[in-house]
Amino acid sequence: MKRASLSKRFLVAMIALVVSVVLLWLVFYCVTLMATRRIMRQQAVNVSEQIISDVEEELLALEEAALELSADPGILKIAGESDVSGFYAAGADYIGETRTEPFALRSADHVVVYDAEGRFFRVKGTIPNTALERAFWLMENSGDRIVTVTSNDTAYIGPYEALAGGGYVALLMERTRLERLLGSYNDLDYIGAALFAGGRLLCTNRNIREEEIGKLRERAVFYKEKEIGLSGYRLLVWSERGISRTLTGYFSVAMPATIICLVVVMFFFVRYIRRRFVSEAELEKERTLGLLLKKQISAHFTVNTLNAIRALIRKGKKDEAAGICDELSTLLRYANAGERSIPLMEEFFVLEQYIGIMQARYPDTIEAEVETDDAYAEILIPRMCLQPLVENAIRHGLAGGKGRLSIRAELTEKELLIRVKDDGKGMPKERLLEVRKGLQDAEDVEDADLNGIALKNVQRRIRMVCGEDYGLTIVSSTERGTEVTVHLPREGVAA
Repeated sequence: MKRASLSKRFLVAMIALVVSVVLLWLVFYCVTLMATRRIMRQQAVNVSEQIISDVEEELLALEEAALELSADPGILKIAGESDVSGFYAAGADYIGETRTEPFALRSADHVVVYDAEGRFFRVKGTIPNTALERAFWLMENSGDRIVTVTSNDTAYIGPYEALAGGGYVALLMERTRLERLLGSYNDLDYIGAALFAGGRLLCTNRNIREEEIGKLRERAVFYKEKEIGLSGYRLLVWSERGISRTLTGYFSVAMPATIICLVVVMFFFVRYIRRRFVSEAELEKERTLGLLLKKQISAHFTVNTLNAIRALIRKGKKDEAAGICDELSTLLRYANAGERSIPLMEEFFVLEQYIGIMQARYPDTIEAEVETDDAYAEILIPRMCLQPLVENAIRHGLAGGKGRLSIRAELTEKELLIRVKDDGKGMPKERLLEVRKGLQDAEDVEDADLNGIALKNVQRRIRMVCGEDYGLTIVSSTERGTEVTVHLPREGVAA
């Protein structure tokens, strides 16, 4: 199975998992939203009953107090006085005689008695004269049993009752008292309430105008209206949404945040899996690549080396032939060892053996330098990732001609770099681009001949062992040579 196919299938599986979790989240969101809406609607019903009860208690208490005071002998005596001095004297006497404030007086912030001529006496409160004069005019000219007046940006609302001998008694409260009552439910941002009297909007806990009430009834998910008392008060309670803004905001943030976090986790999980675990098929592929490289050494290379040894023996150079035999033995043991990784110093030693054999086969043509350092003794690299590059440089870079070859390692902050450089014929630009593209797409090498798979094999094996961030880069120009750089993790690879 090809690695690209495995990666694609793995990616598809991860995407399917992400989509499944997102769908589950959507189902959870919809079910939770529906349940929340049912709860919110029931809560709106309960809250509306509570609002109606609280407001009704306030307003009915004023109506009952107005009725009670309209029959109070002391109030009737004040309104029945015909002269001005007697009117105010009766009011003063009433206040002086009322040692314990009756319920009717406790129910209102302001209690005012009017006679038939419009004179007024404040039994309780400090409403300005202009407001009281306006109130009397309204009582005389409107059919409502509620009066509303404003003075110095303060609104006064309350019921009034006509007295038997002429005049009125009015019980008023400041509108802010009702606004505070309705405002106590502002924490329920999906519940609105408004109080009307005689078709006029008295107060509300929401920014709404009188002309919007008709449309409000049509668009509200919950709407309740009730007449309170006999004075013409009308209380509206409604909910324009099935769920509060707070919960809506929570879901609006939680859902995309959860999806983003899930995608990020999946991304790093996939990356971790792809880097740390290799499927059995990929391991088998790596073993196949290793076998191809071993065949390169054990087949044509071995035969050519044995021919070189035989030639040396014929020439009587037995010591040189024996040296090549030792080097070939080291190289063959190295190629057929089972370990996947090898210390960098040992890899360099094997390269020196290989270069020695090639120098014996092509005397006076190859000049080589392998730079070693004790700092590389503990660094592990993939086995046989350098020998194919050196062979490639000798066979194709130097191409049997005279030239220089250098192999050196370098540690940077993040990587171990191993450079294999020759000063041979190099490659034209078109060929270099073709080789680079081959390295970029180094996925399948089974169909290539043994001489053409060196760079792709090394690239493929490094990526399988170290990850996609590592591998080979190549720089070359005609008649100036070629340099192949191996990029590996700075800390080396697993044994």
